Amino acid sequence: AGQGLAAERGLLPTVFIVGDAKQSIYGFRGGDYKLLQQAADFVSERGATIVSLDKSWRASDFLLEEINQVFQATQFEGKLQDFTAHTTACPDGKPLLPACGSLTLLKPVVKMAGEKKAALLQKEASQIVAIILDWLKIKLPVYNKKAGRYEPLKLNDIGILYPEKNRIPELEKAFIKAGIAYALEEKRGYFIRREVEDVVQFMHFLAQPEDDVALATLLRSPLLRLSDNNFMHLLNLQNRAEKVQPLLALLQKQHPEKADLLHACRSKIGSFSIAHILLYFFEQTHALAAYKFAFGAAEGQLAAANLQHIIQLLSTGPIPGNGSIRDYEQLLLQYRGVDEIGNVQLPGQAVKMMTIHKAKGLEFPVVILLGGEHALRKTEKERLKKGETGFSVSLHHAPHFVYKGRKAKERLPEESLLAQNLARADNHEDACENSRLLYVTLTRAQEHILVSCVGSPGTDSFYSALQLNLFDGQEMTKIWAGFEGYQKMTLPENILFAAEAPPQTQPDKQRPLPADKINENGIRIVQPSRRFALAGEEDEKIWPENLRGSLRDREKSRIAGVLIHAGLAAKVQQQNWHCNADLQQEMRSAAFRFADAELAELQEMVERQIEMSWACAELQKLLAQSTTPLHTEMPFTHLQGESLINGVIDLLIFLPDACWIIDYKSQLGEAARDAVREKNYKRQLAFYRRAVAQLFTFDNIHTAVLYTVNGEFVKL
Repeated sequence: AGQGLAAERGLLPTVFIVGDAKQSIYGFRGGDYKLLQQAADFVSERGATIVSLDKSWRASDFLLEEINQVFQATQFEGKLQDFTAHTTACPDGKPLLPACGSLTLLKPVVKMAGEKKAALLQKEASQIVAIILDWLKIKLPVYNKKAGRYEPLKLNDIGILYPEKNRIPELEKAFIKAGIAYALEEKRGYFIRREVEDVVQFMHFLAQPEDDVALATLLRSPLLRLSDNNFMHLLNLQNRAEKVQPLLALLQKQHPEKADLLHACRSKIGSFSIAHILLYFFEQTHALAAYKFAFGAAEGQLAAANLQHIIQLLSTGPIPGNGSIRDYEQLLLQYRGVDEIGNVQLPGQAVKMMTIHKAKGLEFPVVILLGGEHALRKTEKERLKKGETGFSVSLHHAPHFVYKGRKAKERLPEESLLAQNLARADNHEDACENSRLLYVTLTRAQEHILVSCVGSPGTDSFYSALQLNLFDGQEMTKIWAGFEGYQKMTLPENILFAAEAPPQTQPDKQRPLPADKINENGIRIVQPSRRFALAGEEDEKIWPENLRGSLRDREKSRIAGVLIHAGLAAKVQQQNWHCNADLQQEMRSAAFRFADAELAELQEMVERQIEMSWACAELQKLLAQSTTPLHTEMPFTHLQGESLINGVIDLLIFLPDACWIIDYKSQLGEAARDAVREKNYKRQLAFYRRAVAQLFTFDNIHTAVLYTVNGEFVKL
């Protein structure tokens, strides 16, 4: 806060650190939970306040009492260093969720004589499917925190978590057979999906157009849609040629429209942002509709949403390196190994399936844990079998030792005291990490937890820890028809659900369009100001009657607008700006040549409008009250439904209690200004408001138009 500008703004610089050591589950990647406490000690010694939170905004007291009982047991003593008992938050004196729910341990699926593990996984999958269908049939009540009422369970309310990815193939088959919709995150790693890989290859082509592999990938993708026959014909021509010809040169001869598009994209490098070039390519290739056609309804919808998401990532993220094509390409390639970035979440009902690590930060009314047999502490034999020999001790604290042995013969001598101490410490840290993994799993649930186990759970597993600490001495009982296990359950009484809305009639499905006649209905909006026009309207229609003058006048008006915006941005940022220099620069790419007298008149008018605008009392008052650095000419990309809004905010001002979005409207002449004022700018600024609300999570947002022709400030 204040960015250290205490002398100028009267604000003291502050540091805010937040973290939960109980949820540190990335030790296998080098994550070190001890750093959090070291950071806390460092700032507390310098006067910082330590605030411990013991209220849960996710789970019901029913579940929290069970979780508290588990992790306060002797078995977990010293495993979760900062564990404290939690209770449900009570905003306005009322618990966020009622104290209802269930915790169920299904009877382990054990191996019969001659059975293979695949058969056990099939049995487990059949059980999970049967239970979910039964829940839906009886309308298991789950609490909607936002609505403040109970509602019947929906597929979206269920999260299926597992420690390892190899648990889900059989469950997938069972879901498909039963007609249960599901979303599987592991098969949809964002940066290894086909549509994102196509974008990477497009960027590689921009940087290196002679790379035939990148170009071939684009040609065979839904983006350029070159048919099998045409693609093979190109390869044959290339093979038969006496002199090696680049694929791009052959494409120019055989399919000039595709080659021209690629050349047009490359011509924009240096003048436009990477996101703008990609957006242009998507528009010209009808990318969203193309992937929907190529991938089918469900996968196509996900692909289209992911393409929009990648525009957002490239538009709003930090500029990598020098901002070159190669830098952006490398950025996307580096992301390939990152699990935490998932796909766009689509509307619709589907069970969510993911690893426990990917579920961190998420919540579900119902959590199903597959892999209850997962060991809290592995034996030395198990560690050897999985290639986990050796030790990895953090470099941030004693003993500052790292040793990695991949095979048994590479281990340190067992009689070595150092080896014994390191093994003991390593085993303890491994047990702590798995304890935290169990804690994260249980605390993803709001009301209901179901744990499944394949094979014997052993004496030191997730399942055994829950059974020992919650059901010690109890016998398994019948919990549902055909199912045995352990269960604690408290359900709400006398629940009356609101009447369900009648099902809407579905329109007749249209036959898919041929690949060469794909109509785009997604990324059509490039500028919010163009949103007034319907899709497909000619550009001429968005101009008021008295502005539909000659093309020369319109070009002159465009140049004036560019210069006025640039001049005001320089004024706000207190930077030097020379109107004449920018005017000469604009004339190099202008559609018309103007006489010296016209240019002098244009420059005089631009400078006059800048001064008129700068003299606006309302503007100066807001600038004087601003508390943070001002944002001028700020580009943004904002998803709205299936459309991607790509625009530029002229001026963004943050006050202590509000945010102001100011849009400059510059036109030539008083008559033009009066005509422009009749347009409904409220709708355009509504797009800006939504974008700012998402980017800065700001609630109190005001919008205004500043007419540069006379400095008039109009709040909308």
